[in-house]
Amino acid sequence: MALDIAGISSPLGTSLITITQSDATADNNIMSGSATIQLVEIDNSLNANEAVYVKCLDGNGTANNNAVDVGTDAPHHIWGVPQGQKRTFLYPEGMGVTKLNVWATKEAGTAGTTSPQNPVRVEILVS
Repeated sequence: MALDIAGISSPLGTSLITITQSDATADNNIMSGSATIQLVEIDNSLNANEAVYVKCLDGNGTANNNAVDVGTDAPHHIWGVPQGQKRTFLYPEGMGVTKLNVWATKEAGTAGTTSPQNPVRVEILVS
């Protein structure tokens, strides 16, 4: 997993979180403190033969050091993206989070633990 948080000057947000290799290993505690998600863009174009489900848990997980226990901890949001596609999800009113954790699996539900064949790129614009 590769994670970058860039400060930006935009009327839509103040930071762009880029996860270049999202998979079934959660990126835990991405933001320190509260933030408001304005937009989520998921690029599943490297997986031409499988859909992907990007999951978000707002808060502590149940694993060591409050990390997400993938397959056990229920995500608060699940964004599905068809095989080989890219999707953008816009939140005009914003979606508040206090502790952002993100991961991607081939299965839609909480119990999913299988990484996509190829990593998924996830960009999250927050303010």
